[in-house]
Amino acid sequence: MQSNRDSAEEIATAISRGDSQAEALLVERYYRIVLYILKKRVQDENQARDLCQETFRITLERLRAEPLAEPDKLPAFLHSVAIKLCIADGRKAARRQTYADSDFIDQFADQNSDQFTQLDRERAAAAVRALLDELENERDQKILKRYYIDELDKQIICDELSLSHRHFDKVISRARTRFKELIETRGQIS
Repeated sequence: MQSNRDSAEEIATAISRGDSQAEALLVERYYRIVLYILKKRVQDENQARDLCQETFRITLERLRAEPLAEPDKLPAFLHSVAIKLCIADGRKAARRQTYADSDFIDQFADQNSDQFTQLDRERAAAAVRALLDELENERDQKILKRYYIDELDKQIICDELSLSHRHFDKVISRARTRFKELIETRGQIS
C-alpha cells in the first residue's frame, strides 16, 4: 500500500479483506488525531492512551468481521468509537467513585458507641414508646410523640392541635409532668 495516497475508504476496504499493512496504516494515520480527541475529553494522558488503544482494537475487530457500509466514513467511525468509549469509561468511573462526607458521618457516628450501647438505646426507646401509649390523656400522648419522637417543629404541632405557642408550652409541660409520674409509678426509669 502507498501510505500517502490511500484514502480512508481504501484503508477500510483493505482491512476488511485482511490486509495487515492497511491495519498498520490506519493506526499510523489516525492514532495522533484520536489520542488528541481523547486527551481533550479525559485530561489524563495514560487514560487517553488506554482508550485510544481500545478504540483501534474495537475498530480493527469490527473491520475484520464486517466491512463498513460507508467505508469513506472511517474517520467518523473512529471518532464515534473513541467518544463512546470515553463516555462509558466516565460512567464506570462514576459508579466506582465513593465520596466520604466526613462531617456528615461524624454527625451520626458515636465514637464510643458499640453494639450493646446501640441495643440499649433501642430498648430504651421502645420502653419510652410503650409508656407513652399508657398515658391516659390522648393529647399528652400525641404532643409528646410528635415533639420528641417525630421531632416535628413546634409550629406544625400547634397547627395540628389548634394551639397557640403559649398554650403549647403549658400543654407540653403538663404532659411531661404526667409522663414523669407514670415512669416513677412503673419504676422503669429512675
